[in-house]
Amino acid sequence: MKTLKAYAGGFKAALNTKKLSATIYIITIMMALILAIPFQGTIEKEAGNSMAFTNLLKDFDYTVYKDFMNQSAKAIQPYISAAIWMGIFYLIFTIFFEGGILTVLRRKEDKFSLRFFWEASAKYFSRFLRLAIYTIILQLITAGIVFAVLSKILSSASETVPSEASLFYIGLTGVIIYILIFIFLLIVTDYAKVMLVENEEYRPLRTIIRSFGFVFRHFLSTYFLYLLLLIVPVLLFVIYFRAEDAIGMSSGGKIFIIFIIQQLFIWARIFIKIWILGSELNLYKKFEKKEESAEGEPVFGI
Repeated sequence: MKTLKAYAGGFKAALNTKKLSATIYIITIMMALILAIPFQGTIEKEAGNSMAFTNLLKDFDYTVYKDFMNQSAKAIQPYISAAIWMGIFYLIFTIFFEGGILTVLRRKEDKFSLRFFWEASAKYFSRFLRLAIYTIILQLITAGIVFAVLSKILSSASETVPSEASLFYIGLTGVIIYILIFIFLLIVTDYAKVMLVENEEYRPLRTIIRSFGFVFRHFLSTYFLYLLLLIVPVLLFVIYFRAEDAIGMSSGGKIFIIFIIQQLFIWARIFIKIWILGSELNLYKKFEKKEESAEGEPVFGI
């Protein structure tokens, strides 16, 4: 019951912070336009009057793509490098705003203050950045251990199993186990973020350790809530790709429709991020309140 209430509470919190999601969306689009506008100009200049490159919108043709890159690689290369750096900056950008999002959700005020949001984001940025670095290291170590063990199992099993199908299922089982562990570590990271803001923690590494303890104590609730929260984004991905395939980009009108769908999808991702953090903050508060109440109860016989 607590899980479902947290799920609904996170959705309500995301709805009540529409200005927050709109602010992050506008900043995201502005960042994209910095690279997209000059890139479009370069593409139009390099393509000239040729319709071959435009036809790639309808159906990908590797020959056309290869010819274009052979002729225009020097013009395109700077944008590829810029896109890589923009991706790194976007990752830092998302880390920066997570502290502000959690602070806004925690405050629960009707009036959204952009100044307060910026100040909160800046306040927690260094802590959240260190937490992200620790998380990446932890994920890499986990992946290395899991796939090293899986490789040894497959190597030894290759001489004894009756068919390649058996090896496939062994490998698939290993991948599924890794995905479950990967999700578990994401959950631990999310609750560490909540603790950094809710409890004003200053040491991300120690907070991760505390988060492990919290998630283990409430494993079913935290894991089930996260899986529940994954349903909507997975469905949105499926709907988006189905819609893109069905509509296509064979005309200006269809391209415009796809563009609108893409913008809605970007905003939905931001909304879901707030929803996830809001739900986890809600669940954490419920369990922490319960644990504090249990600690405060008198012990009989003393």
